[in-house]
Amino acid sequence: MLYRPSKEKQWDSWILKHNYLYYMFYINVSVNGTRWDGISLATSSDLLHWFEHGRVIDKHVDAIWLGTGMVHKVQDYFIMNYSLEMPVGYQRIYFASSKDLYTWEKLEGVVCSPDPRIYMSEPEETCDAFPRWDSLGIFDATKGTEPPYYAFCSSNIKGATLVEKAGVLGLLTSEDGLNWQCLEPAFRDPEQFPSFEVPEYVMINNRHYALFCTSSYLGYRNDPLAEYASGGTFYVVADDKLGPYRLPPTDPMLQGTRDNYMVGMNYVGRVLDRKSTRLNSSHGKLS
Repeated sequence: MLYRPSKEKQWDSWILKHNYLYYMFYINVSVNGTRWDGISLATSSDLLHWFEHGRVIDKHVDAIWLGTGMVHKVQDYFIMNYSLEMPVGYQRIYFASSKDLYTWEKLEGVVCSPDPRIYMSEPEETCDAFPRWDSLGIFDATKGTEPPYYAFCSSNIKGATLVEKAGVLGLLTSEDGLNWQCLEPAFRDPEQFPSFEVPEYVMINNRHYALFCTSSYLGYRNDPLAEYASGGTFYVVADDKLGPYRLPPTDPMLQGTRDNYMVGMNYVGRVLDRKSTRLNSSHGKLS
């Protein structure tokens, strides 16, 4: 797959398939923009040739920056989640809805926040930059499953006090895809991973996997296979979708780099389920 927007800088991306088309949403920085200021859309019938639609969501005018998310199908409409740092030091998850995946309406007044009894919620609680609360990785997000829904989340556990030792794989549940209740973390190992970014759920052969990304300049401390920095896409595994998740018996890194100053060069991997489709490239349709 090759894609490069003509007028924006592309960052975190996620793809879903709907009605013979692939929809790729990506965080971007517009021309003369600062940091991450919106979400844009491109579509393709073959994952090779893309049509650029441009911006579909702008960050809130008072937000410092906009963070990643994904699209979730609920009945006959779609919900997109994304995060905002707003105000400074507070990251929260917000939502927008769409009927056609092209036109999105922000859902005002609906905010997903960490439960302060389980997860860090205040800036003064952490010795890292700020408490993470980002990217609802909703289980089977576009398969039209019935509630209750479940999601992973990049988060920090209450009470951790050491640098890069607070990250956990958060777990939440919802009956409507908008109002989420926090559960105990699905995985926590402060000696292994400093954070759990853009987490996603995958089931293969009745085994349950949580895929996530992490990057650390203290990789030698958090990754036993690294001598210096490390970053990439990792996974943990469970016998039940709600856990407990555990480290695999082999290397948990799926892709990435170790002992490298530029750990962000091979960092985030996202999931695209194509098992039920076959692409007919002669006329650009799925069959």
